[in-house]
Formats: sequence, structure tokens, C-alpha cells
Amino acid sequence: MNTKFTFIFILILSFTLSLVAQDKSVAYVFTKAHGGPAWQEVNKNLITELGKNYGYDLYFYNYNVEKELTYLPQLNGNKEEKTAKYLRQFSYDLLETYKPNILVSLDTNKNVTGVFFQLNPNILVRSKTTDLETSQIVQNSKATLKLEEDHFTPFKSRINITNWKALFGGNPDAVKTKDPKRYAALYDKLILEHSPKMEGFFKQKGEVINRYFVNEQLHLLDESYSKVQNPEVSKEKLNKFKIIPERKGSNYVAAYTSVFTLDTLNNYIYSTMVSLFVGNTEKDGSIIFSRAPFQSGKDAAEAIAAGKQLYYEIGSQGYGDKIVDQKNVMNLGVNTPDPDFNATMELYFNKMSGVKLYDISNKELIGKFREKYKSEQFINDKFEVKEQGLNYLLTASKEKIEVSNVENGSVVGSFNADDRYPVVYNSLLDALKLNIEVITITKEKKGKAQELLLYSPLGFTHVEKLEVFSVNVEKVNGKELERRTKIGELKATNEAFDDAKGRTERREVKDGDKEIYEAIKAGKKVVVRLSEKVGIFGKIDNMNSKLGKLNGLK
Repeated sequence: MNTKFTFIFILILSFTLSLVAQDKSVAYVFTKAHGGPAWQEVNKNLITELGKNYGYDLYFYNYNVEKELTYLPQLNGNKEEKTAKYLRQFSYDLLETYKPNILVSLDTNKNVTGVFFQLNPNILVRSKTTDLETSQIVQNSKATLKLEEDHFTPFKSRINITNWKALFGGNPDAVKTKDPKRYAALYDKLILEHSPKMEGFFKQKGEVINRYFVNEQLHLLDESYSKVQNPEVSKEKLNKFKIIPERKGSNYVAAYTSVFTLDTLNNYIYSTMVSLFVGNTEKDGSIIFSRAPFQSGKDAAEAIAAGKQLYYEIGSQGYGDKIVDQKNVMNLGVNTPDPDFNATMELYFNKMSGVKLYDISNKELIGKFREKYKSEQFINDKFEVKEQGLNYLLTASKEKIEVSNVENGSVVGSFNADDRYPVVYNSLLDALKLNIEVITITKEKKGKAQELLLYSPLGFTHVEKLEVFSVNVEKVNGKELERRTKIGELKATNEAFDDAKGRTERREVKDGDKEIYEAIKAGKKVVVRLSEKVGIFGKIDNMNSKLGKLNGLK
């Protein structure tokens, strides 16, 4: 029997930001699920590890099926309850089989070569952080983790049944068919006999969940980028630099970190990455960042010598924006009933730095904290509801997604729930009549464009390939329609991470270098879209995305 359960952590974070002082507090809300060894391990270890590694004050709550929110001071030394700024939710599906089937492997002559239980090493995890004062979703993730096994892993997903011949007298499947009652008794005996190995394996899965939530996630809430101070340069290379985290005990071990410069061109800010570094936390709480493998450090040293300030950012690849464009950030509310679907859509839109995402689906729980914080107990705490005006609302079922204008209620476009990220991205550009712009040609040779500097109001993710189009305006029945002609392609970058913060980016030209150069130099309108190609052979026509028709495209 497959037993699938989800355990949800909801935590509230409050810590010191660069501009607004906040208490360093974390409040968890536990929604109890069907327990098992891994569940118990995660429950116990998360409380211990988060308190140990991140220097927060912890506050624990229970949120039951009746939607009652209860503070649990006994889990945290009877500490007095305080307000907090961030609501954080963790959930995971262990995808586990607690009573797995007996499997039989056969050779080509159908002789039994092995009898075993096969456990599932996969785990589906999700996390989301929402600002309790504004309802803005500031971080989210969804991933399928896998318990990797090697000779150091004490408990394996495959549990061999070595005494099968003595028990069954032959192929267990034959016994299952001929004598089901005897088979069932032997099955129960084997489950009991091997339960210690199974429980050990489940606990290992709990450790994987802990590492993901503790070591990989909390640093994402830190300041987006910071100045590199006191860099260590020798032999014309930047070798390392040291930081003292504001939150003592923050764990950045093995977190890849980009080091970059910031420059301006006209009204645009753009970053140039000069090297990747890897962090290691020292005993005193400081973090030493050393050059990552195969990184020379020469470009970083040259930037320092030229008088440029270096910046670093954990888990991303720099920053870029249009100086005068902050007012054009899209405020998008998300209201969907399915938590798993929510995670996918929120991931899509949180990748877009030009979109601020607001949590409408979680309105009831957010409201419970806000109502609680109105009481006299919290009168001296710093907490102020600052709801932001939404200009668009995303509503969805499992089949269809609609984006509507909040002011007039009109649907600006819709697309399918299973559409891939590039389709959703391009559809949003078309619905809002926005474009990825070519700022300038940054590298050229003999009348050919080698690299372009781009700006997107929605932001970039590095990993998507881009297509370049020249645009001609035609009059059809008295209406001006844009017709796009593809003239080239730009490479996906080889950076280590998605960039969820940059709205400017440089891309190398893959195809159409001459055509792109000539179109730009001739002053033609040139726009860029994410490539919607799927697989090696299957292709999607970029100009026929669901919302493209709204812009008069043919």
C-alpha cells in the first residue's frame, strides 16, 4: 500500500534588514500529518537545526483542521510570544511506501536471481515565504529531491531478502498465486524482520529534507547583493574574501556565489560577472569565500585595479534594471485552490523580477496572524499592515489560468495550466504589450553581432534560449498590426543559477549574427522572446502562443 502524506511547516521570520530594524524571530506553525519515522525525524531535527544555525528567536504554533491557530510556548522554553514579519511555509511529500511489494528478478531462463523490497528514494519539497505586512511572496521553491546512495549510506532503498528460498521454497510470485494466505503470512513476517532497515532509510530521507530546508533556503531572504570588502588579491588574481554575516551562524557552506561589477548605460544598470566563489563557514561565524574550481580570478582582480566596486550575491548571478522603470513592476495577486499547482505558478512568476507576487490564496492564515497582532499583548511590537494595490489577478483551475485587470475586471489573457515557462512568459509579455528590448550591441566583428545587452520588464532567468525578431507594422483594414520575422537566436548562458533579480542581461548570438546586426544598425524595431521549442524535433510556433493574438499577431 502506498502511503503518501504531506507535512507542512509554516514559520514566521523576522530579522534585521538593511533599512528597517526587525526582531530576529521565527515562528513555526505545525499542521500535523500522518506520522512515520521520517516525519518524526524532520519534526525533531528542524526545530534543533534552525535554532542552532540561524540565530533566530523561535516561536511555534499549531494550525489544526478547524483552522485554529495556537501558540506552543512549551516547544521553545515558554518564551513570550512576539510579532514577526515573515510567514514561511514548508511542505513535503515523502512519496513513500511503508509496506512495499516483494519484487522478484529473473534471468533470461526465468530463474529467480533475487528477491527484494524496493523503497522510493524521492521526496517532493516546497517552501514559500510571505511578508505578513504586505502579503508579498518573497521566496518560493519546489523540487524533487533524491536520497543519493553510495557505500557511505548505511541504509539502502533496495532491501534484499536473502532467505527467500527457505521461506517460499521457490519463486515467491508462484506462492502468491497458489497459496495467498501463506504468502500473506510470510509477507508480514518479512516486513517485521526488515522494519529496522526500512525505518533507517526513512530517517535518512528526513535528513535530506532537513538539509534542503535548513542549509539551502534561509539565506535566500538575505540582502540581495552586498559589497565585497577587503578582497585578498595576489599574483593579479582575486583569491578570497571574508564576510561577517549579520545573522550569526548563517550557513553558506558550498553555496555558489557570484562576484560582479555594476555599470550603467543610458538609463540601464547591468552587471558583469567576474568570478564564482564557494563559501565556507568558520568557527567564529565568519564566512570565507574562495574561488570556485576552474575560476581564474583574473577578471575580478582587473576590475579592482580599475577602481571598480565588486559585489557578491548568494545563489544568483548579479543584478540589472532600468533606472526609471520601478513604477512598471507588475503587482500580481495569485488566487488558486491547489497548493501543488500554486507552487508551480508561483515559481514561474517569482522568476520574473518585474513581477511582485501577492499571496491571495493564503489570505485566511495571514489574516489570523494580523488579527492576533492587534491585541494589547503586541501593542509595543513593530508590525503594520501595508497592503499593496494589485493591478492584475491570476486565478486558476487545474486546466486553465486567467490573468485579469483588477481595475476593470477584464481578462487580459488566458493559457493552459500545463503550459511551460517560456509560453507563460511570452504570453504575459504579449498580453501586457511589453517587449524584451535590445539596448545595444556589446560585441561585434566585421558587420556581425556577437553579443547583445538586453532589457526585459519581466526579468531573465539565464537558462532559457532567446529568439530575435524584426518587427514591421502593417495596416490591415485600417488597423495597425505588428508582423514579426525571426532573424536569429541567442544562447542560453552557462551560469550556475537562475537570475531572479536581473532585468538586464548580456547574451551571445547563436544564429543570425549578420541579420541582427543589420536590423539594429538600420534602426528597425527589434524584439526578443523566449524560445518555445520543445525537444529536439517538436517545435511550437512562437507567434501562436495563447495570448499573442491579443497583440494583433499573425
